[in-house]
Amino acid sequence: MLGGDLSRSYEYWSSIFRATLLEGELWVVTVDNEGKEEIVSCAVWYAPGRALFATEAQRALGYDDYVNGCSRETKNWLEKTYPSHMKEFVGRLFTPEAYKGRKSGSFAGLATTSSVNNMGFKIQGSATVPSSIDGITIHVDAFTKRP
Repeated sequence: MLGGDLSRSYEYWSSIFRATLLEGELWVVTVDNEGKEEIVSCAVWYAPGRALFATEAQRALGYDDYVNGCSRETKNWLEKTYPSHMKEFVGRLFTPEAYKGRKSGSFAGLATTSSVNNMGFKIQGSATVPSSIDGITIHVDAFTKRP
């Protein structure tokens, strides 16, 4: 996502949070750290039919500027490589049975870059996505959980 340029991390994540606050939901997990609330995790959620950066209004809140400031290689990865790999990966994971479960409220999903973060979910599949940095790949595990 950053093309190896960690100095642009704030710009990238800010664009996600702004877009989410416009048309989605931002969920934040905090813990008390010696009397001070500390953010330890967050998640973004969009209603069915909506998605992150799917509208011009969302992209105008920083994402377009972020992408325009990326190297040609990173821009190509963001616009072509990543979406095509994720579409293929998600298509393999969410079978008709999984969609039925989700419709009835009995399905939850989680994607992490480390199986250590599975939070009791059962692994459903894994994928490797090439990064915009030569020789580096991103490992993604997807999990499901039923109540």
